[in-house]
Amino acid sequence: PLEQVNAIPDGIYVMSGETMSGEKLKKKLNVEFKDNMLQCINYVMASYPIPNGSGTFNDPYKIESAEDFDMFKYGLKNDSEKGKGQYFVQTASFTTLYDFGDTDRGYGCEEFAGNFDGGNQTITYEYFGSGADTIDSNRGLFSVLRDGANISNLKIRASMKNIRYNAGALAGVVNGSVKISKVYFHSDIASLSGYDASRNIGGLIGKVENANLIVDVGGTYDKIISVSGKNSVGGLIGAVVNSNF
Repeated sequence: PLEQVNAIPDGIYVMSGETMSGEKLKKKLNVEFKDNMLQCINYVMASYPIPNGSGTFNDPYKIESAEDFDMFKYGLKNDSEKGKGQYFVQTASFTTLYDFGDTDRGYGCEEFAGNFDGGNQTITYEYFGSGADTIDSNRGLFSVLRDGANISNLKIRASMKNIRYNAGALAGVVNGSVKISKVYFHSDIASLSGYDASRNIGGLIGKVENANLIVDVGGTYDKIISVSGKNSVGGLIGAVVNSNF
């Protein structure tokens, strides 16, 4: 029998391509192989307007400045898969740009389901809410960490005022299977004093719901943390609901 060569193990892959002239195509595909056959194309992976990198494991998008991070958020906003299966690495510390977009209150966050390596750098951001509007909810570096998100090697310095519910330095909410490794935070998060709806305020994450969360090493740095709210307040996580942690 003929010996089979270049066998492709069953699994999920990122497929990229290039033109006949050797120019790399910007679009990538998330595909599934089985028995050395392409079984299906799961989805088209979004391209991010970040100058360096292509979003793969071997060539992650490189976030080298606050401007790059702003482009990263812009990409997330327009990506229905929220970065799922893509790789990003931060190469410098910075303070985020003010994002007046939908909030008009300072830093604006997006959902995320990809891989973010902080490169042992620091992100600093501020948010100023009214405490009474739903827009002042689900606040953090990311509004929601969705299934597949993997965050590592990152320091966060977060200041958020007048939060309504679900707020943490890293994420307001965590859903699905998520891994956090070597993430350190310095949090100053406060809800509107006396507001009854204020809840789920955590130093790192506001609310973990319907999730399988793995936290592998991390904690506060500078030994300073301040979190306050009406209900479900914690130094690490505000509330855990129907989840493995």
